[in-house]
Formats: sequence, C-alpha cells, structure tokens
Amino acid sequence: MPTLPRVRPILLLLPLLACSSPNGGPGGSNTETLALAIFAGSGQTAVGHTAVAIAPAVKVTANGTPKAGVAVTFSVTKGGGIVLGANATTGSDGIARAFAWTLGDPGADQELRATVTGAQGSPVTFSAMATSGPAASLTMVTGDNQTQAAGQAAPIKPVVAVRDAGDNPVAGAAVTWNVTGGGGNVLMPDAVTGTDGTATVGNWVFGQMTGMQTLDATACGGCGTVTFHGTATAGPASSLEKVAGDFQSAMVATAVPIAPSVLLKDLYGNVIPDAAVAFAVAQGGGSVAGGSATTGSDGVATVGDWTLGATPGQNTLTATAGALSVTFTATGFSGFDPTPFAGTYTGTWTNTTFASTGSGTAVVTVNSGNQTATVTASATGNVLGGGPASPPTQNGGYTNSGAQFSGVVSPMGTISASIQADGTITAVGSNVPNASITGWTANGTITPTTLTLSFTVTFTAGPPAVGTITLTK
Repeated sequence: MPTLPRVRPILLLLPLLACSSPNGGPGGSNTETLALAIFAGSGQTAVGHTAVAIAPAVKVTANGTPKAGVAVTFSVTKGGGIVLGANATTGSDGIARAFAWTLGDPGADQELRATVTGAQGSPVTFSAMATSGPAASLTMVTGDNQTQAAGQAAPIKPVVAVRDAGDNPVAGAAVTWNVTGGGGNVLMPDAVTGTDGTATVGNWVFGQMTGMQTLDATACGGCGTVTFHGTATAGPASSLEKVAGDFQSAMVATAVPIAPSVLLKDLYGNVIPDAAVAFAVAQGGGSVAGGSATTGSDGVATVGDWTLGATPGQNTLTATAGALSVTFTATGFSGFDPTPFAGTYTGTWTNTTFASTGSGTAVVTVNSGNQTATVTASATGNVLGGGPASPPTQNGGYTNSGAQFSGVVSPMGTISASIQADGTITAVGSNVPNASITGWTANGTITPTTLTLSFTVTFTAGPPAVGTITLTK
C-alpha cells in the first residue's frame, strides 16, 4: 500500500488556530460598539425663556470605555426653547455638552434630544420644567375704547395680562377691577389670572348717563394699574315729549306762529340725537313742511311749518318716533286771531301838553281754549296829569271780529276798549275818579311787534291834554 502524505494533520489544525486569534477575524473580539447615555442636565426647573442651570451633557462609550471624538447633535423637540452649541464632540472622557438650553413658555412640556448616529440608546431625551417668575407687568389685552348704550354691559369684556420680567405669563395673580368714571359697575370685581396669565372682568356695565366711562384693573402691587375707556350713548327711545307749539291758534290756511317741536329721550332720560321724527296732519286738513325731521344734539326735532286747514275749528298734528307719538292741537279762526299779539311790550309815553314822560309796559296773554285775552298795563309817572296810572289786569273775550274789554279800573275810570281784527285799537274812559278830568280817549294799532297809541284827556276846565304811547315787544 502506498504511504499517506504527512501534510494533512497540519491542514486540519489551521482552522483551529484561526478561531483563537486575539487580533479579531472571524472569531475575534475587537468589534467596537458605541453607547449613548445622559450624563447631566435632565429634570431641571427654570423660569421660562431662561437657560437651565446645568448645561445638558451626554457620555459616549465604546464597549464600555469612554470614546473621544464622537459627534453629538442636540435639538429642542418640545416647549419651543433654544439650544446653543447644538453640534458638540466628545472629549477624552467621552462627554459632550450643549453650550446652553433656554426653555420656552411656562406650562409647556420642555424636551431636548441628543443624538449619536449608530449608537445604542440614541437618541436620549432631556426633560425640564419652565415656570414663571414673579409678576412684573400688567398690560391690556382687549376691551379698551368701547361704545355701548347707557346702562348696558360693554360688548367686549376687558382682559388684562400679568407677566414676569422675562415676559412670561404669570398664573394665579390677583387682579382687582374698579369702576372709576361714569357711574357703572362690574360683576366679579376680583379675578385671578389663568395659565396664560390673563384675567377677564365678569361684566362691565356702563352708567346710566351718556359720556365717558372708565374702568381700572390693578394687579400684584408693583405691577401698577391700567385704565379702560368707554363711551356711553343714549339707549333706545323711551319717551317723546312736547317741547313747544301745542294749544296754538291761527287764521285758517295759515301757519301757526310756533313750529311744534318734540324731545326724544331714552329710559334714563338721556336725550337721543340723530333720530328720525315724522310730523303729519291728523285732523283739520292742513299741511306740514319739513315733516321728516331729525333730532339734534339736544334730542329736539322741529317741524318746518304747520299750516292749518281752511275750515275754522280744531286742527291736530301728530309727531311719531318709532312706536312713540304725541299730538299737538291748534284752533283755526276765519277772522281775528290774537295769538301773534301775545307777549310783553315795553317803551315810553309822552304827555305833550304837560311836557311829561315816563315808561310803560303792556303784557298780553291769550287763552285760545276759552277764547279770552288778558292785558296787564303799567306806567311810571303822571300819564293823565292827575296821578300815576297803574291799572290792574283786564280780561276780555275775543271772536272772529276782534277782542272786547270793559270794566271799572282805578284811576282810569270806566273803560270800554276793543281791538279789531286788523289790529286797530279804540279805547274810551269815563267816570274818572279825578274830579278835574271828564274823560279820555285812545286810538292806535297793535302788531306782533309794536303797540302805538295817541291819547287825549279832557278836563272840566281848560284845553285837553294830548300825548302818545309807543311800546315794542
């Protein structure tokens, strides 16, 4: 038999030698495994928008041994903060640090992530809590410069914000609301800020008078006070009142002397400007000019003209504002109308014969309801030449033809006077209680603006005395 070669045992030993090599290879132990772990800086608390006290740090090891020169990336993943030194490299101790981690808004979750590519445990996450610092400022958020009807709540509830020195919202801060102008009130005057640092008044009800309204919010002592402003306007119309122009009289088919006017107010008596008022004839067949009127800043609206109907008798005019209305009444006459003569006439008298003079006054009033006129006259000095003339009030009725006055008046004696429809005045006096005077007469005219008379006084002996009276309204 042939002899086997000796090389075979050697070949069988080669695989065994390879498996036990200390330098690696198929069965070696020099494969490097990186691992990442938090070293310092997690679980901290700091004021929002400020940096945590300990800069976040990680440690990288290779097979349990610190590994230098490994790139580490830091990034903020929650809370809105900022990291400085986001790209770091491990030192000889295997540690890499971010330069600083500034937290975001208080109340939000704060997280920072560190990442090493290919390392076990990567990424690792740092957590932190952001808090607010002491309250430092108080500012308005919304609700200033509002307008609302008097006695009603402002449409927007005023809101303030309390913040710390870093402009972070401060929760739990006490805020006090106080009305300082306008006479209104607040519901829930004491409030506390929420997590967003804001506080809202319960309700701000404006005062009952129109004009400026103010509301103060005060917080945290040194934070100060802010003032909200508002304007109260007149509310819905509640009353319509007659101001002028009722119970007049005028010639038929002519305008009454005083144009009717009305006053519009709200529930609290505030005048309402810029409101529409309609004037319309209700009875008598007359007409109006300027029937569509608007209240002025004083709440008053006036019709342009009210012309009575052509038939003598009662006329009515209605003023309407929304659901409110009032009615004016006037009487139309076909002849004499004394209304334009009503008023106070003042001036002087002169007795030419005796070269005497003085002042005089005549007050004319008219009651169209019972168709009477009243004249009250007075004078200073010696009108008749025999004593001062200060007759008391005289009353007389009037008709379409004019007004009539009669009676006994000291010291004028028995008086009979009339005013014709055209304004002509005729007056006669007899039985004068002065024995030297047998009587007197006066003739003249009255207009809506002037009263003029020429008078003659007769005596038991000697020539008569003559004079004039001129009065102006």
